[in-house]
Amino acid sequence: MAGRRTHGRWTVRVGREAEFEAPWRAFAEWSVTHLPDARWAVLAKDRDDPNQFVSFGRWPNREAIDDFRSRPEFAAALAEMRPLLEGVATATYEEVVVVGEPG
Repeated sequence: MAGRRTHGRWTVRVGREAEFEAPWRAFAEWSVTHLPDARWAVLAKDRDDPNQFVSFGRWPNREAIDDFRSRPEFAAALAEMRPLLEGVATATYEEVVVVGEPG
């Protein structure tokens, strides 16, 4: 069965990039500690446009993603980060080709 990936595109207010990383990390750490289907999360910053970030997570199925996004902790984490953001967009993808070991 193919895995699912969550993806976020985060546009952070200029000058608030380092400030954004701390609450994102705290929420990701909470997720992988408290949700059995959350094994890892990645946040990456665009080296040419440093207020642009993307995040990825891997999930076994759509139900795990729906559970994650419906939790009050998810809403609270977004509310905490929102003052640091110009915008955020999320998406869910289904793996169709995996070569090597995804990380």
